[in-house]
Order: sequence, then structure tokens, then C-alpha cells
Amino acid sequence: GVAMQGGVLEFGDAGEMIRILKEEIAQGTALGRVIGNGAGSVGRTYGITISAFVPTSINRVRSSVRYIPEPITPATISPPT
Repeated sequence: GVAMQGGVLEFGDAGEMIRILKEEIAQGTALGRVIGNGAGSVGRTYGITISAFVPTSINRVRSSVRYIPEPITPATISPPT
């Protein structure tokens, strides 16, 4: 997504992204090294600010956490109804 936002390729161009992953990174080109080093590297190279705190993702994780009052064992797992 950061590479797309930086104009490296068009949004939604999965074929080009796969090509970059397979060829550019494997060949060690400048683009391959930037992409291979992750989103932070792409952001620094193309001048894109990446938020380090996204509250929406935290809320999704928090809402999916369930507290289990006892250990999970075969005896405590109820069959689907």
C-alpha cells in the first residue's frame, strides 16, 4: 500500500506487485531493496508519512479478545450447536 501511495505502481495492480516481489527483490535492484526493507523504508524513500498509531486497528483487536475463565481442554470445549 505504501508503494502504491508513493506512485511506484497503480493501486490494485496485483500483477505488478507480484513481479516486484519476485523479480526486483530477488535481483537486488534499488527498488527491490527499498520494498524488501518494508513499509518504513518505502515511506522514507518516497516521502510518505506512516502513522504509528491507528486507533481503529486497536479497537478491532480489543473487541475480538475474549476472556476464558478456565483452561481450554477437550472436556471444556462444547460441540457446535
